[in-house]
Amino acid sequence: MVETQMVRPKAGTLGEKLKVTVNAYKVKVPSLVLHHYDVAIEGLVNKHGTVGDVPPSLGREIFTALKAMDAFQQHSVVYDGRKTVFSPQALNFPHDKQTFDVNLASPAERAAKRNRSFKVVITKVNEVKLDNLLNYVKRQVGPTPDEGVYIAITALNVLFNHDMMMTHPHSKNKFFPRPQGVGSSGMLFKMKEGIEMWRGYFSSIRMAPGGVILNFDLTSQPMLTCGNLRDVAVAVLGVEPPGSLQRLLPTQLITLSRSLKMMTVSVSRVDKTILRTKIKEVAKSAREMIFEAPVSPDSKVMKKWNVAEYIEFTYNMKLKGANEPIVRLTGKGWYPLEICHVNPGQKFSKKLSPERLSDVIRWLTVGPQDRTRMLTNGIQNHLRTGTTIDRWTIELEANPLVISARQLAPPTVYYAPQSANKSNSSTDKFGNGAWNLSGKMLLQPMAVTSWVAIVLSQANYGISKAQAAQALEGLQSAMKAVGMQVSGLQGPAIFVDKNEPLLPSDDESVGKWIMSKIKRKPQLIVCFLGDKNAWEYRQV
Repeated sequence: MVETQMVRPKAGTLGEKLKVTVNAYKVKVPSLVLHHYDVAIEGLVNKHGTVGDVPPSLGREIFTALKAMDAFQQHSVVYDGRKTVFSPQALNFPHDKQTFDVNLASPAERAAKRNRSFKVVITKVNEVKLDNLLNYVKRQVGPTPDEGVYIAITALNVLFNHDMMMTHPHSKNKFFPRPQGVGSSGMLFKMKEGIEMWRGYFSSIRMAPGGVILNFDLTSQPMLTCGNLRDVAVAVLGVEPPGSLQRLLPTQLITLSRSLKMMTVSVSRVDKTILRTKIKEVAKSAREMIFEAPVSPDSKVMKKWNVAEYIEFTYNMKLKGANEPIVRLTGKGWYPLEICHVNPGQKFSKKLSPERLSDVIRWLTVGPQDRTRMLTNGIQNHLRTGTTIDRWTIELEANPLVISARQLAPPTVYYAPQSANKSNSSTDKFGNGAWNLSGKMLLQPMAVTSWVAIVLSQANYGISKAQAAQALEGLQSAMKAVGMQVSGLQGPAIFVDKNEPLLPSDDESVGKWIMSKIKRKPQLIVCFLGDKNAWEYRQV
Protein backbone atom coordinates (compact mmCIF):
# COMPACT_ATOMS: atom_id res chain seq x y z
CA MET A 1 0.00 0.00 0.00
CA VAL A 2 1.37 3.41 -0.98
CA GLU A 3 1.19 6.08 1.72
CA THR A 4 -0.16 9.47 0.68
CA GLN A 5 0.10 12.60 2.75
CA MET A 6 -3.22 13.85 4.04
CA VAL A 7 -4.10 17.04 2.19
CA ARG A 8 -5.55 19.93 4.14
CA PRO A 9 -9.03 20.76 2.78
CA LYS A 10 -9.46 23.99 0.86
CA ALA A 11 -10.85 27.05 2.57
CA GLY A 12 -14.65 27.29 2.63
CA THR A 13 -16.80 30.09 1.32
CA LEU A 14 -19.38 30.72 4.05
CA GLY A 15 -19.13 33.67 6.41
CA GLU A 16 -17.50 37.08 6.30
CA LYS A 17 -13.84 37.20 5.26
CA LEU A 18 -11.43 38.88 7.65
CA LYS A 19 -7.77 38.98 8.69
CA VAL A 20 -6.68 37.59 12.06
CA THR A 21 -3.40 38.27 13.88
CA VAL A 22 -2.16 35.10 15.58
CA ASN A 23 0.47 34.54 18.28
CA ALA A 24 2.87 32.89 15.84
CA TYR A 25 6.01 34.24 14.17
CA LYS A 26 7.48 32.95 10.91
CA VAL A 27 10.90 31.28 11.17
CA LYS A 28 13.22 31.08 8.16
CA VAL A 29 15.34 27.94 8.55
CA PRO A 30 18.58 27.63 6.50
CA SER A 31 19.98 24.46 4.96
CA LEU A 32 22.18 23.57 7.91
CA VAL A 33 23.74 20.43 9.38
CA LEU A 34 23.67 20.44 13.19
CA HIS A 35 25.85 18.34 15.46
CA HIS A 36 24.16 16.61 18.39
CA TYR A 37 26.19 15.94 21.58
CA ASP A 38 25.40 14.15 24.83
CA VAL A 39 26.54 15.74 28.11
CA ALA A 40 27.23 13.37 31.03
CA ILE A 41 28.42 14.35 34.50
CA GLU A 42 30.22 11.46 36.15
CA GLY A 43 29.30 10.50 39.69
CA LEU A 44 26.25 12.77 39.87
CA VAL A 45 23.30 11.12 41.65
CA ASN A 46 20.12 13.06 42.40
CA LYS A 47 17.94 12.74 45.51
CA HIS A 48 15.83 10.04 43.81
CA GLY A 49 18.90 7.92 43.03
CA THR A 50 18.97 8.67 39.29
CA VAL A 51 22.53 8.70 37.96
CA GLY A 52 23.54 11.57 35.68
CA ASP A 53 20.31 13.56 36.03
CA VAL A 54 21.45 17.19 36.12
CA PRO A 55 19.44 19.75 38.14
CA PRO A 56 18.78 22.74 35.82
CA SER A 57 20.57 25.28 38.05
CA LEU A 58 23.69 23.10 38.23
CA GLY A 59 23.49 22.42 34.49
CA ARG A 60 23.55 26.15 33.77
CA GLU A 61 26.57 26.65 36.04
CA ILE A 62 28.47 23.81 34.39
CA PHE A 63 27.63 25.02 30.87
CA THR A 64 28.80 28.56 31.75
CA ALA A 65 32.06 27.15 33.15
CA LEU A 66 32.62 24.99 30.05
CA LYS A 67 32.06 28.02 27.85
CA ALA A 68 34.57 30.04 29.89
CA MET A 69 37.08 27.19 29.39
CA ASP A 70 36.48 27.41 25.61
CA ALA A 71 35.31 23.79 25.63
CA PHE A 72 33.07 24.62 22.65
CA GLN A 73 35.86 26.27 20.64
CA GLN A 74 34.04 29.59 20.11
CA HIS A 75 31.09 27.87 18.41
CA SER A 76 27.57 29.06 19.26
CA VAL A 77 26.38 25.86 20.90
CA VAL A 78 23.03 25.61 22.70
CA TYR A 79 22.16 23.53 25.76
CA ASP A 80 18.86 22.08 26.95
CA GLY A 81 19.81 22.49 30.63
CA ARG A 82 20.32 18.79 31.34
CA LYS A 83 22.11 16.45 28.93
CA THR A 84 21.92 17.67 25.32
CA VAL A 85 24.00 20.14 23.30
CA PHE A 86 23.55 21.16 19.65
CA SER A 87 26.26 22.94 17.65
CA PRO A 88 26.09 24.49 14.16
CA GLN A 89 29.68 23.29 13.57
CA ALA A 90 31.45 20.08 14.55
CA LEU A 91 33.52 20.30 17.73
CA ASN A 92 37.13 19.22 17.26
CA PHE A 93 37.19 16.36 19.78
CA PRO A 94 39.42 13.29 19.38
CA HIS A 95 37.16 10.37 18.45
CA ASP A 96 34.18 12.74 18.87
CA LYS A 97 34.52 12.61 22.65
CA GLN A 98 36.15 14.86 25.25
CA THR A 99 36.34 14.87 29.06
CA PHE A 100 36.59 18.13 31.03
CA ASP A 101 37.37 18.77 34.70
CA VAL A 102 35.10 21.58 35.88
CA ASN A 103 35.53 23.29 39.25
CA LEU A 104 32.64 25.59 40.15
CA ALA A 105 34.12 26.71 43.48
CA SER A 106 34.78 30.42 43.89
CA PRO A 107 38.23 31.58 45.10
CA ALA A 108 36.84 31.95 48.62
CA GLU A 109 35.32 28.45 48.50
CA ARG A 110 38.63 26.99 47.30
CA ALA A 111 40.46 28.76 50.11
CA ALA A 112 37.96 27.27 52.54
CA LYS A 113 38.51 23.87 50.87
CA ARG A 114 34.90 23.60 49.74
CA ASN A 115 35.04 21.32 46.71
CA ARG A 116 32.67 21.74 43.75
CA SER A 117 34.52 19.71 41.12
CA PHE A 118 32.85 17.69 38.36
CA LYS A 119 34.06 15.51 35.51
CA VAL A 120 32.02 16.26 32.38
CA VAL A 121 32.05 13.98 29.33
CA ILE A 122 30.79 15.37 26.00
CA THR A 123 30.16 12.78 23.28
CA LYS A 124 28.93 13.26 19.72
CA VAL A 125 25.68 11.38 19.10
CA ASN A 126 24.53 12.26 15.61
CA GLU A 127 24.19 14.85 12.88
CA VAL A 128 20.88 16.60 12.27
CA LYS A 129 20.01 17.87 8.80
CA LEU A 130 17.52 20.72 8.87
CA ASP A 131 16.79 19.90 5.22
CA ASN A 132 14.83 16.87 6.45
CA LEU A 133 12.46 19.22 8.25
CA LEU A 134 12.22 21.65 5.32
CA ASN A 135 11.48 18.88 2.84
CA TYR A 136 8.73 17.49 5.06
CA VAL A 137 6.86 20.77 5.64
CA LYS A 138 7.08 21.49 1.89
CA ARG A 139 5.57 18.04 1.17
CA GLN A 140 8.61 16.90 -0.80
CA VAL A 141 8.88 13.58 1.08
CA GLY A 142 6.52 10.92 2.42
CA PRO A 143 3.47 11.58 4.61
CA THR A 144 5.06 10.38 7.85
CA PRO A 145 7.87 12.44 9.42
CA ASP A 146 10.98 10.40 10.18
CA GLU A 147 13.07 10.63 13.33
CA GLY A 148 15.31 13.26 11.74
CA VAL A 149 12.35 15.65 11.46
CA TYR A 150 11.51 15.32 15.15
CA ILE A 151 15.17 15.77 16.20
CA ALA A 152 15.37 18.89 14.02
CA ILE A 153 12.31 20.32 15.80
CA THR A 154 13.92 19.47 19.15
CA ALA A 155 17.16 21.21 18.12
CA LEU A 156 15.28 24.35 17.07
CA ASN A 157 13.34 24.37 20.35
CA VAL A 158 16.62 24.10 22.29
CA LEU A 159 18.02 26.97 20.20
CA PHE A 160 15.04 29.28 20.75
CA ASN A 161 14.87 28.45 24.46
CA HIS A 162 18.62 28.50 25.19
CA ASP A 163 19.28 32.19 25.89
CA MET A 164 16.16 32.63 28.03
CA MET A 165 16.84 29.37 29.88
CA MET A 166 20.36 30.50 30.76
CA THR A 167 19.31 33.88 32.14
CA HIS A 168 15.76 33.60 33.54
CA PRO A 169 13.71 31.38 35.85
CA HIS A 170 11.92 28.80 33.74
CA SER A 171 9.79 25.67 33.72
CA LYS A 172 10.32 23.57 30.58
CA ASN A 173 9.43 25.97 27.74
CA LYS A 174 7.98 28.72 29.95
CA PHE A 175 10.29 31.62 30.82
CA PHE A 176 9.93 34.42 33.34
CA PRO A 177 12.26 37.42 32.92
CA ARG A 178 12.62 39.27 36.20
CA PRO A 179 10.27 42.31 36.09
CA GLN A 180 11.82 45.74 36.38
CA GLY A 181 10.78 48.16 39.12
CA VAL A 182 9.29 47.59 42.56
CA GLY A 183 5.56 48.17 42.03
CA SER A 184 2.89 46.44 39.99
CA SER A 185 3.25 46.78 36.22
CA GLY A 186 2.32 45.02 33.00
CA MET A 187 4.74 42.19 33.82
CA LEU A 188 4.41 42.15 37.63
CA PHE A 189 1.46 42.07 40.02
CA LYS A 190 2.15 42.57 43.73
CA MET A 191 0.01 40.54 46.12
CA LYS A 192 -0.11 40.32 49.89
CA GLU A 193 1.74 37.83 52.10
CA GLY A 194 5.05 38.06 50.23
CA ILE A 195 3.78 36.77 46.89
CA GLU A 196 3.85 38.36 43.46
CA MET A 197 2.66 37.25 40.04
CA TRP A 198 5.16 37.35 37.17
CA ARG A 199 4.12 37.43 33.56
CA GLY A 200 6.36 35.43 31.24
CA TYR A 201 6.48 33.77 27.84
CA PHE A 202 5.70 30.35 26.39
CA SER A 203 7.84 29.35 23.39
CA SER A 204 7.48 26.36 21.05
CA ILE A 205 8.64 25.65 17.49
CA ARG A 206 5.87 24.11 15.34
CA MET A 207 5.62 22.72 11.84
CA ALA A 208 3.18 24.54 9.56
CA PRO A 209 2.16 24.06 5.91
CA GLY A 210 5.19 25.08 3.86
CA GLY A 211 7.37 26.27 6.73
CA VAL A 212 8.18 26.55 10.42
CA ILE A 213 6.64 28.93 12.97
CA LEU A 214 7.35 29.94 16.55
CA ASN A 215 4.28 29.65 18.76
CA PHE A 216 4.82 32.44 21.32
CA ASP A 217 2.35 33.30 24.05
CA LEU A 218 1.99 34.89 27.46
CA THR A 219 2.04 32.80 30.60
CA SER A 220 2.21 33.55 34.32
CA GLN A 221 3.60 32.16 37.56
CA PRO A 222 3.18 33.18 41.23
CA MET A 223 6.60 33.86 42.75
CA LEU A 224 7.96 34.48 46.22
CA THR A 225 9.03 38.05 46.91
CA CYS A 226 12.83 38.30 46.89
CA GLY A 227 15.09 40.49 49.02
CA ASN A 228 16.17 40.64 52.65
CA LEU A 229 14.46 37.87 54.61
CA ARG A 230 13.46 40.30 57.36
CA ASP A 231 11.51 42.41 54.84
CA VAL A 232 9.96 39.28 53.34
CA ALA A 233 8.82 38.12 56.81
CA VAL A 234 7.16 41.50 57.40
CA ALA A 235 5.36 41.17 54.03
CA VAL A 236 4.25 37.59 54.80
CA LEU A 237 2.62 38.61 58.09
CA GLY A 238 1.32 41.95 56.85
CA VAL A 239 2.69 43.77 59.91
CA GLU A 240 4.21 47.23 60.10
CA PRO A 241 7.92 47.62 60.97
CA PRO A 242 9.95 48.52 62.97
CA GLY A 243 9.89 46.06 65.85
CA SER A 244 6.78 44.31 64.58
CA LEU A 245 8.52 40.93 64.43
CA GLN A 246 9.49 41.06 68.14
CA ARG A 247 5.96 40.59 69.49
CA LEU A 248 4.62 37.72 67.41
CA LEU A 249 1.73 35.66 68.72
CA PRO A 250 2.10 31.86 68.58
CA THR A 251 -0.34 31.75 65.65
CA GLN A 252 1.72 34.36 63.77
CA LEU A 253 4.92 32.36 64.33
CA ILE A 254 3.21 29.25 62.93
CA THR A 255 2.07 31.23 59.87
CA LEU A 256 5.58 32.61 59.37
CA SER A 257 7.13 29.16 59.74
CA ARG A 258 4.80 27.63 57.15
CA SER A 259 5.54 30.42 54.68
CA LEU A 260 9.34 30.48 55.09
CA LYS A 261 10.03 26.75 55.22
CA MET A 262 11.67 25.43 52.03
CA MET A 263 12.36 28.98 50.81
CA THR A 264 15.87 29.17 49.31
CA VAL A 265 18.08 31.85 50.85
CA SER A 266 21.69 32.99 50.56
CA VAL A 267 24.02 33.98 53.41
CA SER A 268 27.48 35.51 53.08
CA ARG A 269 29.72 33.63 55.50
CA VAL A 270 32.61 35.18 57.40
CA ASP A 271 35.10 33.38 55.12
CA LYS A 272 33.50 35.15 52.10
CA THR A 273 31.84 31.97 50.83
CA ILE A 274 28.12 31.92 50.04
CA LEU A 275 25.73 29.49 51.72
CA ARG A 276 22.72 28.78 49.47
CA THR A 277 20.17 26.46 50.99
CA LYS A 278 16.55 26.03 52.00
CA ILE A 279 15.08 27.08 55.34
CA LYS A 280 14.57 24.02 57.54
CA GLU A 281 12.99 25.53 60.65
CA VAL A 282 11.89 28.82 62.24
CA ALA A 283 12.35 29.71 65.94
CA LYS A 284 11.02 32.60 68.02
CA SER A 285 14.09 34.70 68.88
CA ALA A 286 17.83 35.03 68.29
CA ARG A 287 18.34 35.90 71.98
CA GLU A 288 16.41 32.85 73.23
CA MET A 289 18.34 30.25 71.18
CA ILE A 290 21.30 29.11 73.36
CA PHE A 291 24.19 26.90 72.24
CA GLU A 292 27.82 26.15 73.14
CA ALA A 293 30.80 27.26 71.00
CA PRO A 294 34.46 28.38 71.43
CA VAL A 295 35.03 31.84 72.88
CA SER A 296 37.04 32.70 69.73
CA PRO A 297 37.83 30.93 66.44
CA ASP A 298 41.28 29.77 67.63
CA SER A 299 40.32 28.88 71.20
CA LYS A 300 39.39 25.52 72.69
CA VAL A 301 37.64 27.17 75.62
CA MET A 302 33.86 26.76 75.29
CA LYS A 303 31.13 29.13 76.45
CA LYS A 304 27.39 29.48 76.11
CA TRP A 305 26.18 31.93 73.48
CA ASN A 306 22.82 33.00 72.21
CA VAL A 307 22.52 33.35 68.43
CA ALA A 308 22.36 37.16 68.56
CA GLU A 309 25.60 37.44 70.59
CA TYR A 310 27.43 34.94 68.42
CA ILE A 311 26.47 36.59 65.11
CA GLU A 312 27.34 40.07 66.41
CA PHE A 313 30.73 38.81 67.63
CA THR A 314 31.54 36.71 64.54
CA TYR A 315 30.31 39.18 61.92
CA ASN A 316 31.40 42.30 63.86
CA MET A 317 27.96 43.88 63.43
CA LYS A 318 25.03 45.11 65.52
CA LEU A 319 21.80 43.22 64.82
CA LYS A 320 18.60 45.21 64.35
CA GLY A 321 16.43 42.20 65.09
CA ALA A 322 18.13 40.44 68.00
CA ASN A 323 14.70 39.67 69.50
CA GLU A 324 13.17 38.62 66.18
CA PRO A 325 12.72 35.10 64.75
CA ILE A 326 15.66 33.10 63.40
CA VAL A 327 15.90 30.33 60.80
CA ARG A 328 17.83 27.06 60.74
CA LEU A 329 19.69 26.54 57.47
CA THR A 330 22.05 23.65 58.27
CA GLY A 331 22.10 20.80 60.78
CA LYS A 332 22.87 23.08 63.74
CA GLY A 333 23.25 26.47 62.08
CA TRP A 334 20.74 29.16 63.09
CA TYR A 335 20.79 32.58 61.39
CA PRO A 336 18.98 35.89 62.03
CA LEU A 337 16.56 36.99 59.33
CA GLU A 338 18.47 40.16 58.48
CA ILE A 339 21.63 38.41 57.22
CA CYS A 340 19.63 36.10 54.91
CA HIS A 341 18.64 37.03 51.36
CA VAL A 342 15.73 35.39 49.51
CA ASN A 343 16.89 34.44 46.03
CA PRO A 344 14.76 35.78 43.14
CA GLY A 345 12.68 33.63 40.81
CA GLN A 346 11.39 31.11 43.37
CA LYS A 347 8.01 29.67 42.42
CA PHE A 348 5.12 29.77 44.86
CA SER A 349 3.78 26.23 44.60
CA LYS A 350 0.73 26.39 46.87
CA LYS A 351 -2.79 27.20 45.74
CA LEU A 352 -3.81 30.84 45.73
CA SER A 353 -6.74 31.79 47.94
CA PRO A 354 -10.02 32.75 46.19
CA GLU A 355 -9.50 36.40 47.23
CA ARG A 356 -6.04 36.51 45.66
CA LEU A 357 -7.18 34.55 42.60
CA SER A 358 -9.95 36.99 41.66
CA ASP A 359 -7.51 39.93 41.69
CA VAL A 360 -4.94 37.95 39.68
CA ILE A 361 -7.48 36.94 37.03
CA ARG A 362 -8.42 40.58 36.50
CA TRP A 363 -4.74 41.49 36.05
CA LEU A 364 -4.08 38.56 33.72
CA THR A 365 -6.99 39.47 31.44
CA VAL A 366 -5.37 41.29 28.51
CA GLY A 367 -7.07 42.67 25.39
CA PRO A 368 -5.96 41.45 21.93
CA GLN A 369 -4.03 44.62 21.03
CA ASP A 370 -2.18 44.71 24.37
CA ARG A 371 -1.41 40.99 24.13
CA THR A 372 0.06 41.40 20.64
CA ARG A 373 2.16 44.36 21.82
CA MET A 374 3.49 42.40 24.83
CA LEU A 375 4.37 39.40 22.66
CA THR A 376 6.12 41.50 20.03
CA ASN A 377 8.10 43.30 22.75
CA GLY A 378 9.08 39.92 24.18
CA ILE A 379 10.26 38.72 20.76
CA GLN A 380 12.30 41.89 20.26
CA ASN A 381 13.85 41.94 23.75
CA HIS A 382 14.64 38.26 24.17
CA LEU A 383 14.85 36.55 20.77
CA ARG A 384 15.90 39.07 18.11
CA THR A 385 18.57 41.24 19.75
CA GLY A 386 22.11 39.84 19.77
CA THR A 387 21.04 36.28 20.51
CA THR A 388 22.42 32.87 19.59
CA ILE A 389 19.63 32.63 17.01
CA ASP A 390 21.34 35.35 14.94
CA ARG A 391 24.63 33.44 14.93
CA TRP A 392 22.88 30.34 13.57
CA THR A 393 21.71 32.46 10.56
CA ILE A 394 18.11 31.67 11.42
CA GLU A 395 15.69 34.54 10.78
CA LEU A 396 12.72 35.28 13.02
CA GLU A 397 10.16 37.78 11.79
CA ALA A 398 9.55 40.72 14.10
CA ASN A 399 5.77 40.85 13.62
CA PRO A 400 3.17 38.13 14.19
CA LEU A 401 1.53 36.25 11.35
CA VAL A 402 -1.66 37.65 9.86
CA ILE A 403 -3.85 34.96 8.30
CA SER A 404 -7.12 34.86 6.38
CA ALA A 405 -10.20 33.70 8.27
CA ARG A 406 -13.98 33.71 8.03
CA GLN A 407 -16.47 34.74 10.68
CA LEU A 408 -19.40 32.35 10.50
CA ALA A 409 -22.94 33.47 11.24
CA PRO A 410 -24.09 32.33 14.69
CA PRO A 411 -26.35 29.27 14.61
CA THR A 412 -30.06 29.36 15.32
CA VAL A 413 -30.94 27.74 18.64
CA TYR A 414 -34.38 26.12 18.99
CA TYR A 415 -36.01 25.74 22.39
CA ALA A 416 -39.44 25.01 23.82
CA PRO A 417 -42.03 27.83 23.90
CA GLN A 418 -42.32 29.68 27.19
CA SER A 419 -46.14 29.35 27.45
CA ALA A 420 -48.31 26.25 27.12
CA ASN A 421 -50.60 27.70 24.40
CA LYS A 422 -47.72 27.98 21.88
CA SER A 423 -47.36 24.91 19.69
CA ASN A 424 -44.32 25.95 17.67
CA SER A 425 -40.75 26.14 18.90
CA SER A 426 -39.08 29.43 19.80
CA THR A 427 -35.76 30.46 18.26
CA ASP A 428 -32.87 32.72 19.13
CA LYS A 429 -29.59 33.70 17.52
CA PHE A 430 -26.54 34.12 19.69
CA GLY A 431 -23.39 36.02 18.77
CA ASN A 432 -20.10 37.25 20.20
CA GLY A 433 -19.74 34.17 22.36
CA ALA A 434 -22.97 34.85 24.32
CA TRP A 435 -24.79 31.55 24.86
CA ASN A 436 -26.98 32.36 27.85
CA LEU A 437 -29.89 29.90 27.80
CA SER A 438 -30.96 30.65 31.36
CA GLY A 439 -34.71 30.21 31.73
CA LYS A 440 -35.08 28.37 28.39
CA MET A 441 -36.69 24.90 28.13
CA LEU A 442 -35.16 22.12 26.03
CA LEU A 443 -37.03 21.54 22.76
CA GLN A 444 -36.85 17.73 22.97
CA PRO A 445 -35.77 16.83 26.52
CA MET A 446 -34.55 13.30 27.19
CA ALA A 447 -35.94 11.26 30.07
CA VAL A 448 -33.40 9.94 32.57
CA THR A 449 -34.81 6.85 34.28
CA SER A 450 -31.64 5.18 35.59
CA TRP A 451 -28.58 6.96 36.94
CA VAL A 452 -25.94 6.70 39.63
CA ALA A 453 -23.55 9.00 41.47
CA ILE A 454 -19.97 7.98 42.26
CA VAL A 455 -17.53 9.81 44.57
CA LEU A 456 -13.93 8.85 43.73
CA SER A 457 -12.55 9.84 47.13
CA GLN A 458 -13.09 8.58 50.66
CA ALA A 459 -15.94 10.04 52.72
CA ASN A 460 -13.53 11.58 55.25
CA TYR A 461 -11.54 13.40 52.55
CA GLY A 462 -12.80 15.97 50.05
CA ILE A 463 -16.57 15.90 49.52
CA SER A 464 -18.76 14.55 52.34
CA LYS A 465 -21.90 12.42 52.03
CA ALA A 466 -24.08 15.42 52.92
CA GLN A 467 -22.35 17.60 50.29
CA ALA A 468 -22.77 14.89 47.65
CA ALA A 469 -26.50 14.57 48.44
CA GLN A 470 -26.94 18.36 48.26
CA ALA A 471 -25.12 18.52 44.91
CA LEU A 472 -27.28 15.74 43.44
CA GLU A 473 -30.44 17.45 44.64
CA GLY A 474 -29.34 20.65 42.92
CA LEU A 475 -28.50 18.77 39.71
CA GLN A 476 -31.94 17.14 39.64
CA SER A 477 -33.62 20.51 40.15
CA ALA A 478 -31.58 22.05 37.31
CA MET A 479 -32.42 19.19 34.92
CA LYS A 480 -36.13 19.41 35.74
CA ALA A 481 -36.04 23.20 35.29
CA VAL A 482 -35.14 22.78 31.61
CA GLY A 483 -37.91 20.22 31.02
CA MET A 484 -36.15 16.91 31.63
CA GLN A 485 -37.94 14.03 33.35
CA VAL A 486 -35.58 12.66 35.99
CA SER A 487 -36.09 9.55 38.10
CA GLY A 488 -34.40 6.29 38.98
CA LEU A 489 -31.40 7.41 41.03
CA GLN A 490 -29.92 4.11 42.24
CA GLY A 491 -29.53 5.08 45.88
CA PRO A 492 -27.18 7.60 47.56
CA ALA A 493 -23.78 8.48 46.16
CA ILE A 494 -21.32 5.58 46.26
CA PHE A 495 -17.98 6.42 47.88
CA VAL A 496 -14.74 4.63 47.09
CA ASP A 497 -13.20 2.70 49.98
CA LYS A 498 -9.48 2.77 50.69
CA ASN A 499 -9.33 -0.98 50.06
CA GLU A 500 -10.94 -0.78 46.61
CA PRO A 501 -8.80 -2.14 43.72
CA LEU A 502 -8.40 1.14 41.81
CA LEU A 503 -5.08 1.40 39.97
CA PRO A 504 -3.71 4.25 37.80
CA SER A 505 -1.90 1.64 35.69
CA ASP A 506 -5.11 -0.28 34.88
CA ASP A 507 -7.20 1.81 32.48
CA GLU A 508 -10.33 -0.23 33.24
CA SER A 509 -10.13 -0.36 37.04
CA VAL A 510 -12.50 2.58 37.69
CA GLY A 511 -15.06 1.37 35.15
CA LYS A 512 -15.02 -2.18 36.52
CA TRP A 513 -15.39 -0.89 40.08
CA ILE A 514 -18.38 1.31 39.16
CA MET A 515 -20.16 -1.55 37.39
CA SER A 516 -19.56 -3.82 40.40
CA LYS A 517 -21.37 -1.36 42.69
CA ILE A 518 -24.60 -0.79 40.73
CA LYS A 519 -27.71 -2.87 40.11
CA ARG A 520 -28.11 -2.29 36.39
CA LYS A 521 -26.41 -0.39 33.58
CA PRO A 522 -27.38 3.30 33.94
CA GLN A 523 -28.04 5.98 31.34
CA LEU A 524 -26.04 8.56 33.29
CA ILE A 525 -23.07 8.31 35.67
CA VAL A 526 -22.26 11.40 37.74
CA CYS A 527 -18.66 11.33 39.05
CA PHE A 528 -17.19 13.50 41.79
CA LEU A 529 -13.37 13.68 41.61
CA GLY A 530 -11.01 14.46 44.47
CA ASP A 531 -9.43 17.35 42.51
CA LYS A 532 -8.95 18.51 38.93
CA ASN A 533 -5.64 16.66 38.63
CA ALA A 534 -6.99 13.33 39.89
CA TRP A 535 -5.64 10.36 37.93
CA GLU A 536 -9.16 8.85 37.83
CA TYR A 537 -10.22 11.60 35.39
CA ARG A 538 -8.40 9.86 32.54
CA GLN A 539 -10.20 6.58 33.18
CA VAL A 540 -13.59 8.24 33.60
